[in-house]
Amino acid sequence: MRRRRYLQVAGLTLAGGLAGCNDAGQAGTPESTDTPTDTPTETPTPTEEEQEPTPTDDDQGDPEADAPNIDPPLWMKLLPQKNFTNESGDSTAFARTDWKWYLQMRNTSPNWGPTSDEDWTFGFAINNAENPPSADILKTPAWGALLAGIDTDVTTEVFPNLGPEIARQCGLTADEGEREEARIIDEVLTIINPGVAMFIGADTDAVRDVLTDEQKVADDPVENYGGAGDADSRAILISDYWSRGVVLVETGDQEPEDLRPVGKRLIDEGESAATIPSLRWAVSAANIGSRYSTGAPVVTGEVNEGRFDFSDYGRSDRSVAQLGAFDTLVTTLEATRSAGTVQHSCSNVSGPPPTTEQLRAAYETVSGTWNTAEGESVTAITGAWN
Repeated sequence: MRRRRYLQVAGLTLAGGLAGCNDAGQAGTPESTDTPTDTPTETPTPTEEEQEPTPTDDDQGDPEADAPNIDPPLWMKLLPQKNFTNESGDSTAFARTDWKWYLQMRNTSPNWGPTSDEDWTFGFAINNAENPPSADILKTPAWGALLAGIDTDVTTEVFPNLGPEIARQCGLTADEGEREEARIIDEVLTIINPGVAMFIGADTDAVRDVLTDEQKVADDPVENYGGAGDADSRAILISDYWSRGVVLVETGDQEPEDLRPVGKRLIDEGESAATIPSLRWAVSAANIGSRYSTGAPVVTGEVNEGRFDFSDYGRSDRSVAQLGAFDTLVTTLEATRSAGTVQHSCSNVSGPPPTTEQLRAAYETVSGTWNTAEGESVTAITGAWN
């Protein structure tokens, strides 16, 4: 959880030596049929039926064994279970952002509900970091969107040869109004610990073209490069295993053993976090997974003991601290300039999750349309503004 330094360096340019990654697992045969999805510009307020979690049929059942099956999207398959089960004694969290949506929304100030009289955007800027939305239900997903900008800026500013290519594939080097046409990257997936960013949908051949032979560390089991210049000890991993290319960039000070699980996931080795029961419960109650073809443009997850460290940037007092025990918190955000829908899903496989009353007491505001759903192992609350 090393985000403070990202926001304190003059000009938002970051530097520092980081550890490499040389052992990522064994190569396999591509099998995934994941395809990119377009993010809808507006989503109707979810109904109670859509939000109803999937409870266990047997009150005496095992919540872990009874965790609902989900059809995880590619970004969820890339999350390594090992980094989310506290085997290393550290905690972690993740944020996934649809880059098409982000490219459209990052400089747009939302004008709905609790945001209608506030001046902030989803873009990576000191003002947006220090002055988050005032509504507690928006603090976490807004931070998730901000992390996409942080990690993209880290990559484009710190890596002297990779950076310009990632900026091009993210559409950032094109003129305003032409960036979506130039965009190649579909999604940016940030993992907090270990500190990595994954650029999903990347043109991996173009990335290889800007890296030198001297930077290559290994070809097998996954293509492994070191950075250049001040980033020469940072890891760059390239994978064509999945139906979309993935480029992983090390964004924080990591030990090689902490990077190996995420490296293995690039070629479908090691266990995915999508198998963790508490995450499956939370996802089953959110607008992602097998029941929804597109998913929300912003999804964040705090799994088991993993919690976001906001480094005192206006989010440390969020209402999560007021809730009862929970294993996993998944938040989703869909937003345009004039409408927004936010959902928080809490699960607890070792006991009852926070009640709907607790969720309403923590999050509900005077505006918007609110729905809650409660099950044996998961509860959810949704706020929508049009």
